[in-house]
Amino acid sequence: LLFVDIRGFTAFAEHRSPEDAVAVLNRYLQLLADVVSRFAGDVDKFMGDCVYARWDANTDPGGSLLQALGAACELDRITRHINETRPNLPQQLKIGVGINIGNAALGTEQGRTAIGDAVNLTFPLQEQTKALGRAILLNRDAYLNLPSELWQGREQTISVAGKTQPL
Repeated sequence: LLFVDIRGFTAFAEHRSPEDAVAVLNRYLQLLADVVSRFAGDVDKFMGDCVYARWDANTDPGGSLLQALGAACELDRITRHINETRPNLPQQLKIGVGINIGNAALGTEQGRTAIGDAVNLTFPLQEQTKALGRAILLNRDAYLNLPSELWQGREQTISVAGKTQPL
């Protein structure tokens, strides 16, 4: 599961006409959706300037996680490239990405969205990227499925809204 949010988009939009802000947001959200698709994920929903995506990890949790992490890294790279090539932006674009793995139920009366505790945790992980000054944050359940050289020495304990125990 992956949540990606465009940091400071409200302030960014404040310096643009509503039409221009929507045009920029639509282009960026399409770019995000294309990256998720290229990395074999599915966009579950768009929520303002936030995108919720998921991967089916039933057969290969580690491979699906690497796909989600690859998508997150590509989104971060694209965002930095936009900032480097568009110096006239009123402020630099930044993203925050939360990645988690876990069980979720797929399909409700409202549609085919995934729901469950793993989903509920992923959004607050994305929110914590602000406080940590990082673009990407993975839950322990996620990073333990990666080769240890990718995460050893970078572990942190954090508190997230809605959870009684630190993660």
